[in-house]
Amino acid sequence: MPRPNELLQTQTRFYHGRLGGELLNDYYLRAVQTTIEQLEATGSQIVTDGEQMKPSFLIYPINELVEEYYSYSLDCYTIKSANGDHRALPRLIKAPFRYSTYAASYLEKAQQFTKLPIK
Repeated sequence: MPRPNELLQTQTRFYHGRLGGELLNDYYLRAVQTTIEQLEATGSQIVTDGEQMKPSFLIYPINELVEEYYSYSLDCYTIKSANGDHRALPRLIKAPFRYSTYAASYLEKAQQFTKLPIK
């Protein structure tokens, strides 16, 4: 699901230090709610959160632990998009491997907005 422009702009402000995390979280929740409402309006019997709250599809479960446990040095695997965007996969530099965010937390947030099953 595409992220709403409002959320993309809010993410940019957050990453540049012009916005706090609580406000960013509010925008994430609104995007999840809107995604679910739009899917329900289509008559869908199963909905998704649209992965609106995940900062990156590549690294979302480890994102908050990156500085201590992971490196994005040049020797990491990178993916280059046609538009010139680069995505680096993290390299474990300190054991143990662990997640900072578990999938269940995203599910619990999405369940606030629907009684339907969530994929």
